[in-house]
Amino acid sequence: MGARCSVWLVSPRSERGVVREPVTPRGQWSQTDDDALLELPDHDGVDVQQIETGALNSVLYAQPGEVQAKIDRVATSSDGGPKPNAVVKLLPQQTYGEGEDIWVKPCVTLDFNGALLEVSNDHNGLFIDNESKATNVNIVVTHDGYASDVIVLDAERTFDPEAPDWERAYGPDGMDTPGPGGIAQGGENNGVEIDGVIRGNTADGTGLALRPYAGQGIFTNNINLDIYHCGTGILADTSEGWINGVDIWTYLHNNRVQIDHVGDRQFNMMIYGHTQNGWYTDYHIRNRNTAGKGSCMFIGQVWDSAGVNESALAGPDINVITDGHMGREVTNNSPEAGPGTLATSWENGKQNVGVAETGDVWQWNYTGSGVELRKNGDPVWNAGE
Repeated sequence: MGARCSVWLVSPRSERGVVREPVTPRGQWSQTDDDALLELPDHDGVDVQQIETGALNSVLYAQPGEVQAKIDRVATSSDGGPKPNAVVKLLPQQTYGEGEDIWVKPCVTLDFNGALLEVSNDHNGLFIDNESKATNVNIVVTHDGYASDVIVLDAERTFDPEAPDWERAYGPDGMDTPGPGGIAQGGENNGVEIDGVIRGNTADGTGLALRPYAGQGIFTNNINLDIYHCGTGILADTSEGWINGVDIWTYLHNNRVQIDHVGDRQFNMMIYGHTQNGWYTDYHIRNRNTAGKGSCMFIGQVWDSAGVNESALAGPDINVITDGHMGREVTNNSPEAGPGTLATSWENGKQNVGVAETGDVWQWNYTGSGVELRKNGDPVWNAGE
C-alpha cells in the first residue's frame, strides 16, 4: 500500500479556505487524499505523475548510471530521426560517475540541473555531437594522470562518409537536414551550445577540445565555460580540419597551457574572458601553427604574466586585447612569441601595442593638440607638430 497523502491545489482565483471538489477541467483545482488521483494534467495534458517515471513531454530525468540510456531514449523520434528539442535532466545535488563518456546526441540538451559529474577514470567526460547542448555543466576530474578530454567536439565521430559533401560540411547549409554532419550553427538549428564549469586534476588532460576532421570544420558555436587545473584549458586541433568563427567566453585558471593551437589548417577564433596563471601555468596562449593560417584573438584580462613558467604568449599571429598594464606585462614576458603576435591595451588615454616577438611597445598618445606616437617611451612622431 502506498503512503496516504493529502495535496492541496489552490487556484489564484479561488477564495482563501475554500475547498473545491475534485474536477478535471483545465484551470480548476482540487483537494485529494487518494494517491490514485495524483494524475492531474499540465498545460499540455501530460500527467504530472510521469515525472516520477522519468518522462515529461520530451524531458527525461536520469538517475546516476542511466544518463546515456536516457539520452538514447529521448534522442530518437518514432520515425527514427532525431527528436527536436529533447531534454535529459540530471537530479540536483547528486554525483554521477558514468564510467565512460556521455554522448550528447543531436537535438538533445543535457541539463546538469545542479548535479555533479565525476570523471574518476581516464575517459572523455562529454562528447558533444552536432546540434546538441550541455547546460549548467559541473564536471570534476579525480583521476590521477588524466590524459583525455573533459568535453570534446569530435568531428570524426559525427562524420558520415556516405553523406554528400554539403550535408557533412560544418556550415549552415549542412545543418538544414538533421543527422550526422559537422559541428556548426546555422540552418534550422542553433548549433552547439555549452555552459558551465570544469575542474581538472593536477594539470592533466584537456578541458575543452575542438577536433575537426576530414577537411571539414567547426564554426559558429556558442560556448561559455570556466576551466580550472587542466593540462590544457582549451585545445584547438586543426590537424585534420579547420576552425572558424567559434566564440568562447571563459575564465581560465591555473591550466598548464590556458589556450593551445596545434595543426596547420585555418584557425580563427574569438575568446573572451580572463586568464589567471598559477603554479602550473607555462603559457597563457600558445600557437603551434607554423603555416600562417591564423590564430585566436583573446579579448579580456591576462593576469600575472610575469609569473608564467615559460612564455605568456608563444608562437605567431596571436592577438590579445587587454587592460592597462597587462598589455605591457604580456609583451615583456613572451620570449617565445613569433611574428604577428601583438598585445594591445589602453591606459590613461593611451593605446599601447606591444610587439611580443621583439618586446617593443608602441604607444599612441591622444592629446588635445593631436596624436603622438612613442616607441618604448621615446617620441617617434607627433601629428600636432
